[in-house]
Amino acid sequence: MAHSKQPVLFGGATALALCCIEIPRDIHDRGVVVVVDSRNKRYAKRGVTYETWTYPHRDVDVAGLRCVDPITVWFMLSRELSVDGLVRLGDAMTRRNAYQKWYTREGMESLFGDFMDTVQAQGRARVPAGVGKCRRALQLMRDDTDSFPETDLRLMLMSYGLPCPEVNHEVTVRRSGRRCFLDLSYPEVKVAVEYDGAQHGQQERADVERRRDLESEGWTVISVMNYDMMDVDSREMLALRVAEAIGKRLGRTVYLSAPLTSMQLTDGRRRRVTEFRLRPPKK
Repeated sequence: MAHSKQPVLFGGATALALCCIEIPRDIHDRGVVVVVDSRNKRYAKRGVTYETWTYPHRDVDVAGLRCVDPITVWFMLSRELSVDGLVRLGDAMTRRNAYQKWYTREGMESLFGDFMDTVQAQGRARVPAGVGKCRRALQLMRDDTDSFPETDLRLMLMSYGLPCPEVNHEVTVRRSGRRCFLDLSYPEVKVAVEYDGAQHGQQERADVERRRDLESEGWTVISVMNYDMMDVDSREMLALRVAEAIGKRLGRTVYLSAPLTSMQLTDGRRRRVTEFRLRPPKK
């Protein structure tokens, strides 16, 4: 691209990489992605993919390189990504890690509204294809996540009718003063769902000590391994383990629903059928 006669505006996975945003597996490798505002500006260059975008966007400068801002990439990729894929990417843009965090979910909702208002004010006959899925994805996104496996686990639990677990709930262990941030949890009933520490690069001993600390605070900890998410049967068994742990704390049976897609989860009519609130038994 050094020989380009025009200012280059990067998009797609190229822009995400420049912005230090983790790239979901859903996004296909298209080499270097360049954004243009007219089909006439698309050229045949080896290793370069040109994408036409005529809708509103903001540009950001990263180390002297221009790229569309991450939320515009999110809008553009909605043409090819599923709702799940948009949730993964949205979570990556709102990471707990300060170097990866570009937005909050509330901030993205505001920018989405601004984008739609601007498109309407321009008198456009239609919004970009796929952008409607962004509205659904915003319902399922959560701030301050740490990884894609945690996003997938959260969506899986919700798909079986369980409430959305809290992300990175903080627990202070009284006997040691240690602060623990739980991957996913249901604080109302003290049920934690944690990826095995070895998968996060931690030592096994530290993982065991962490579990003991949480159990000393009255938490039930459900450990999750990669194979628990490998297939439908494994995911169902994991969801059942979580439901049983919640049910034990509530003093009643918690039933799972047939798994819903993310499109169905964001359809109010379907969600109301399976949704329930965690109400611990009265003391």
